[in-house]
Amino acid sequence: MPIVLSVPHSGLITPEPLRAQYAQDPDRLALLSDLFVDVLFERAVDLGVTVVRTPYSRFVVDLNRFADDLSPESVVGARVRSQPGYHGKRGVIWAVSPNGYRMYKRPLTAQEASQRLVDYYYPYHQAVGKHLEALRERFGYAILVDGHSMPSRALNLRGRPRADVVPGDLNGESCAPELSRFVCRWWEDAGYIVHPNHPYRGGAITRQHARPDQHIHAIQLEFNRSLYMREDTLEQSDGFERLQTDCHRFLASLTALDLGYSLAAE
Repeated sequence: MPIVLSVPHSGLITPEPLRAQYAQDPDRLALLSDLFVDVLFERAVDLGVTVVRTPYSRFVVDLNRFADDLSPESVVGARVRSQPGYHGKRGVIWAVSPNGYRMYKRPLTAQEASQRLVDYYYPYHQAVGKHLEALRERFGYAILVDGHSMPSRALNLRGRPRADVVPGDLNGESCAPELSRFVCRWWEDAGYIVHPNHPYRGGAITRQHARPDQHIHAIQLEFNRSLYMREDTLEQSDGFERLQTDCHRFLASLTALDLGYSLAAE
């Protein structure tokens, strides 16, 4: 099918040569990523969906950031960029952990950071791009679904609960409107609270690979972790099976949708 599913943040592995650089236990850090999202979508390949995922932790490199999204606290001599989609201390190499503690014993050298990108960042993006191009050539268009999870509450929302599902299309810039409407409507009809683009519009994966004017359409999906896991113990909850089933149903509906003409003609 003309669909690539990207799962960039569910990996748990920190390669052995890098482990001594961390000020915190890298295995515990990895558990603060998008745990279980790969399992929610584990049957995607049965539908003919191309899946690109990594076994490596997002705290080795964050694949949903730009390659030059760095800070002096993470890499010696780096410059913080104040542009949309850039995160500085929580960029492609995080300087602080999600709970606010220092990540590394010292900032990485420019050479160390560059090697991480070569080993773990560029291969992922090259794979996503290669498959999207191949599917577009075959079908006339391609769709990228970038799968993530989010904490149920955030400090910057003063503890208010988030929606169940947040589709992000860069406020209408990353895909045809038919696709955005379909995604939002599908999850609403399935009984979920859906807030498109709030609080997540889409990250670097969506920004770098979406080219709707060239018939490559991208949308990010964020799932509220309280739907399927216990955030205090990091275990799957009773709701896991329902969301996993709905993820499969969603992709099946997307593959069956006759959007070839409208998307290719946008």
